Formats: sequence, C-alpha cells, structure tokens
Amino acid sequence: MNDKIDDNKIIELENKSNENTNINKEVSIKLKWINVAKGICIIAIILGHMGQSNINNIVFAFHLTVFFILSGYTLKNNKIDNKYISTKFKRLMIPYFITCFFIMLADVILNLIAHHDFTIYGVSSTLAQDLIRIFFASGTIKTFGQVALPSRIGAIWFLPALFFSLIICKIIINKIKKYRYRFGITIIIALIGIITAKFIWLPFSIQSAMLACPFIIFGTFLKDNNTLEKIKLKELILFIIILILGYISNKNNLYFVTASMRDIILTPIIAITSSLLIIKISMYCEKSKILNYIGENSLHFMCIHLFLLECGNWFISKIYTMLGVESKYYYTFIIHVIICIIGTIIIKLLKKLYNKTDKACEMSGKRNLTIDVVRAICIIVMIFGHAKIDTTLRKIIFSFHMMAFVFMSGYLYKSNNGSYFKRILKEIKRLILPTILFSILYIIKNNYEVIYEIRNIILAMSFSKKILVDIPSIGPYYFVLLLFSVKIIYILIERFLIKESNENKKTIKQTLCCLGFTLIGVFFGENGYWLPWSVDVAMYALIFFHIGHLFNKYNLINELLKRKYLYFILAPIWVYMIYSGSMEIAMRKYEPFGLVIFGSLCGILILFIFANSISNRIGKIGNKIIGLIGSSTIYILIIHTFFNYKIGDYIDNLGLNKGNIYNLIVSLTIQIIIGIIINSVITLIKKTIYNMKKKEKLQT
Repeated sequence: MNDKIDDNKIIELENKSNENTNINKEVSIKLKWINVAKGICIIAIILGHMGQSNINNIVFAFHLTVFFILSGYTLKNNKIDNKYISTKFKRLMIPYFITCFFIMLADVILNLIAHHDFTIYGVSSTLAQDLIRIFFASGTIKTFGQVALPSRIGAIWFLPALFFSLIICKIIINKIKKYRYRFGITIIIALIGIITAKFIWLPFSIQSAMLACPFIIFGTFLKDNNTLEKIKLKELILFIIILILGYISNKNNLYFVTASMRDIILTPIIAITSSLLIIKISMYCEKSKILNYIGENSLHFMCIHLFLLECGNWFISKIYTMLGVESKYYYTFIIHVIICIIGTIIIKLLKKLYNKTDKACEMSGKRNLTIDVVRAICIIVMIFGHAKIDTTLRKIIFSFHMMAFVFMSGYLYKSNNGSYFKRILKEIKRLILPTILFSILYIIKNNYEVIYEIRNIILAMSFSKKILVDIPSIGPYYFVLLLFSVKIIYILIERFLIKESNENKKTIKQTLCCLGFTLIGVFFGENGYWLPWSVDVAMYALIFFHIGHLFNKYNLINELLKRKYLYFILAPIWVYMIYSGSMEIAMRKYEPFGLVIFGSLCGILILFIFANSISNRIGKIGNKIIGLIGSSTIYILIIHTFFNYKIGDYIDNLGLNKGNIYNLIVSLTIQIIIGIIINSVITLIKKTIYNMKKKEKLQT
C-alpha cells in the first residue's frame, strides 16, 4: 500500500516537473519575442528623438505604448508588498539616479571644456540646476505651479513614470478581479492625469504614469486571455490600415511625456492597434539575435541614449568635424545606436568584474559604511558650501549638512553606557585632543596676547549679536563645541528631568523635553541672545539629536533602507522646505520652525538612502577611502577653519585664482588629506599607548 502511494507521488511529481518544464519553455519562448518587441521600440525611441516629424508621426503611436503593454503582459500575479515595491525601485530608480549622476558629471565637464567656464559659481550653478531637474523628473514641462525649472531631465522621465504606473496597476489588480472594472478605474485615472496636466504638472511624471495605467492593464488582459494567439492576418491588415489612416489624419501621436494626445478616442485606438501590430511582427521575428540583444538590454540603451541627448551633442558635433561630414539625422541615429551598443558591452563587463548586490547595510556590529559615507559627504559639501557658490545650491547644502552630523551623533548615542558622570567625562576626553590642537593653531594664527586668545577660545562664539559683541568668531570649529553641548544637555536631561521606568512614557517625556529646549533655543536665536559655545543653537539642535537616537532605538534606519522607495515621500517635503524656508544655524536662521525640522530631517534620511547605495557600489578600496574621510571629519574641520584661505591663496599664487573651480578642488583635497594624516597619526599614538598599557597589565 505504501509502495503504491509512493509510486503515485513520484508519478505526480514527475507530471508537475514536466508541466513546470513546459511552462519554463513557454516563458523562454515568450521572452524572446518580448525582447524583440523591446528592441524594435527602443530603436523607434531613438529615431523619434532625431527631430524628424514624418518619422515621429509613426513611432509616437506605439514606441512607449508597447513598453507599457509589455510591462502589463509580464506582470506577475503576486501581491503588492514591501519586497515588490523595493524591487521595482531598485530595478527602475537606481538606473535613473546613476544616469542622472553621470549627466551631472558630464554637465560639469562640458561647462569646463565646451563653455570654458572655470568659475566656482558657474559649476555650482550647473550642479544646482541638475539637482532640481533630477528631483522633478519631467520629460518636457518646466513649470510646476509657481516653480519654473531651468531645464527638464529629458527622456529618462520614463523610469519614474513606469515605477508609479506599475504600483498603481498592481494595487488595482490585487483589489479588483473583473477586467471591466479594472479598465474603468484605470481609464478614469488616465483622464484625471490628462485633465490635471492642463493646470499643474506634478513631480516624478506622475500624470504620465496615470495615462499609462490602462495600457498596462491591457497588457495583463492580453496575457490572461491569450489574445495575441487569436490575432490573425486579417486583423493585422486592419491594424496597418488604422495606422495609415491615423498617420494621414494626424491623430496617432500619444504624448505620455506631457500626458496628452491628439484625440481622446482615436489616438488610444491607434496606439493599441499599432502596438499589437509591432508585437505580432516581433513574434514572427523572434529569432533575430540583434533585436533580441537590443531588447534584452533596452534599459541600458534607454539610459545611454538619454545621456547622449542631454550631454552628447557637443561630442557628436566634434565627431562630425573630425570625420569631415555634414550633420544628418540618420548619421546621428547611427552614432547613438553604436554608442549604446558599446556602452552596454562596457556596463555588462563591469557588472561581471564587480558583482555587488544592493543589500542594506546593517546599522550595527562592525564599523558602519553608510555612516562613514554620510559623514564624508557632509564634510565635503560643508567645505564646498563655504565657497562662493550658487545661492540655490547653497540653500540645498545648508538645509541638511550640519544637522546630519547632529542626527548621526544622536544615532550613535548609547543611553545605558555607564554612569552619567562617566559619560560626561568620556565626552570631555573626546574633546581634549581636538581642542588642544585647535587652541595651539588659534594662538599661533592670531599672534595676539595669549590671555586674550584663551578668552576667545573659552567663550568660543560662532557669531555675536546682542551679547559678547566684542568677542570674535572662532570660525567653523564652533560646530564641534556645539555638538559637545548637545550631548551634555541630552545627558543632563536623562539624569535630572526624565525619571520614568516605563520606556514608552520615558520616550514621550524626552521628546517633549527636547522640543521645549528647541523652542527656547529658537527664542534666544531670534532675539539675538547668541550664547558661548553656541549653546542656543545646541538647544535648537537637540530635537535632531533626539530623533537620531530614536531612529537607533527603534531600528528605523534599517527599515528605511529596506524601503528606499520612501524617497518619493521624503523628497517633496525636503524640496518644499528648501523653496519655502531656510536653515543656517550659525546665523540662527531656521524658519518656519516646524517645516524646517521636517524638511531637514527628510533631507538627512534621503542622504542615508543614497549613502547606503553608494557604499554598496564603490568596493573595498572606495569604502576604505570614504571610511578615512568619515572618521577624520573633526580634524578636517580644524584644518578647514585655519587653513582654508591660506591654502586657497597658495594655490592662487600657483596660477589658479580663488574663483576657479580647480582651486577649490585642490584646496578641498589638501584639507582632507591633511585631516586624514592627523587623524591617522593620533589613532596610531592612541593604539600604541593602549597596547603598552595592555602589555604592562599582562606583565603585572
């Protein structure tokens, strides 16, 4: 009996295995024609960007529509969850940001070699414009309500739009089973996108995503009903006739990029029929290796093509000059395709050489790389922000960089780490060496009476307004003492103000207490009572320290890094804060109160998202360098405080004037290297002393 049951089970398993094999074969066959269809459409996209109206009137009917339909066709029936959304974000948005990074880099290079603008202001202005258009992710439209953009991001708008359209459709598919309701809802969503686009354009090309939803649902309908197999020759002839009539009547242009179309009824019909025509042609040409290769790597082609559209015109014109030929759109098309193929080959080779996964770094255990990347970015942009840069870029930098240090300090703070006295003593010990180094340099630099300079060091004013107005500023080093003050205040709050055994009640009381100190700090700052050691700013910054501590306590950074798609919620708040408010802690500018706190916090969290992605992609050597910069920030800050201008003057004497971007780059590099050397020497001395003491203990 048991033997028979076992035999039956074996036969059943074999049948299931054969079914799975057949399904895999079917999927494999489908993938071939899907790649061919993508290959045809990516070529059509490149052709459509060559500026030929006759070609555009044909390809604009189907080139993006096919991509959206195929996205629906390949959509799995699994439930939407954090893993699904994170996977889509990684698949679509990481390539978006990487491409945007290279666009920024190329724009800076073009600024130098093509426009011969070597000024810090010119380069920083380019960076500011690129950051703005990267956020808004608009393909064409440059007005967002009252905000006018300097430029748009171009063809890569497709990636964020596809992300949102897939999420919307996935929710609809999970909630609604009947196709008539799915189509009805997505058509309404598309109409809302079209209508609202006439009045205001939303960031991330969301209205483009809304317009794409019915076509994605149509793709799922084709798969579930095996519709493609039912399309025969007579239907294909009809599709060709419809496409020709659409071309003649000029009704076939579907503009996803602006969420608009020539005719609200005829244009979608032409788009669907022409897309089905392309798909059927792809099925007949599924053995084409060239189209298969292009389609398989369509994302690489899309990103490289966009890069060429945004930054490659100057280089392509140089190619024409070098070859001695006249510029023609078909030559440009061929150049784009060739560069896309070469670029794809290079990318695939690099992926093989550097096979890194984008796993979220755990925020515990060994030294955290994400923290080091955040510190390194903050110290670099701080030095950059002290130069004469574009005002918009300055607002962006100042909106987060110093509070990010406070947030990280709170994140690394340990509540139950010895007695309160020992913890204060530990913080004082950490401050001793940097303060001694700072004091020596301060006295040597100013060459005044030692007692007078010691007084200035003790009071350590960032700036003065109504009190101690005769005390000069000690420069950027004020922030080290400010951070020390924040920690001491927080320790004292825990010791004297919060006496609660219940952890939740304790957290609430701590939060209210820190918020109260923050309001006091704002009152002192706004009324001109700027205190020694920037204690008034320290009180304001206490809320960021506390939030950082809570993020550690509840493991929120790890949760954030598992949900990087939260960027789409955090970024608008941060951008709105930058446009509506300001933060400059040394000058006590942090208004409007609540918006600046929320906006700055969102900027810090976005920084963590990008820092985590960077740390997972720069390899061991890159992380080693970043680690050295991140661990040396306090000494880099000291060098910057005293030698920033002197290093700039020295480089100026060598022929690179202070307004030159190369002067800033060399100066920044020198300051970082000196800071790393000082930190390494001090660390080595500490280790040597520690080892000697350890050896003495063992001997005794």
